Amino acid sequence: MKKPDRIDVFCDLLKTLWKEKPDLRFGQIIEGIKTQNQIEDLFYTPDNEFEKLLSYFFNNSK
Repeated sequence: MKKPDRIDVFCDLLKTLWKEKPDLRFGQIIEGIKTQNQIEDLFYTPDNEFEKLLSYFFNNSK
């Protein structure tokens, strides 16, 4: 079983980053990550990799 604590870590990261750019909608964040990294499907992306994608997106978006 995966560690349930990873959910809080992930959500806290998303909340922190999103508050820095509150004008973005959630769909814009997801589509931005996919476009920026040329990913068609995020279904199989591991949580720790998605955390990196989130950080990269917010640090490199306007």
